[in-house]
Amino acid sequence: MSYDDDDDRPVTFLGRLRNQKAIVWVLIIGLVVLAVGAGTIVALVSALNPF
Repeated sequence: MSYDDDDDRPVTFLGRLRNQKAIVWVLIIGLVVLAVGAGTIVALVSALNPF
């Protein structure tokens, strides 16, 4: 893992991890899984709740 001190590109979301692509992909996939799981739980609760 090397850090480029001459890199003057702006730091964006997850910019500090730009050279660690595996970690970024794990975070993205994890966020998608959490969002789908939360949506599923909300759908199940709303379908099972008679109110």
